Amino acid sequence: MAIKTPTWLRIVAAIALLWNAIGVFFYLVQVGLIASPPDMPRTELPAAITAAYAIGVFGAVAGCLGLLLGRRWAYPVLLVSLIALIIDWGWQLTNTAEASLPLGITVLAIAVILPLLARRAIKAGWLR
Repeated sequence: MAIKTPTWLRIVAAIALLWNAIGVFFYLVQVGLIASPPDMPRTELPAAITAAYAIGVFGAVAGCLGLLLGRRWAYPVLLVSLIALIIDWGWQLTNTAEASLPLGITVLAIAVILPLLARRAIKAGWLR
């Protein structure tokens, strides 16, 4: 029997969902589906890196939604998102001059914390 998901976990999940929604926005700008501001550079990424970027940000949104809803499937989705973001940011930080190290570290730190949080929530019985 699942224990009620704590309010603090739902708040963290909601904030992480908003954070990752910003990532989706930047992905849509990157692929040209949303017009970018004139001062925002667009880097042409290889198809595999663009795919990793998409899997990372959309997976993170889905995983955070799963956490918010108290669902166990959030953990594997967030894990796949983490792997995709490691591939994406690993490539960007080593191959582009435009990549921002502080942003990359922040994104990856959050991407590491979220599946750990989901795993803890599963062990505590908060997710069903």
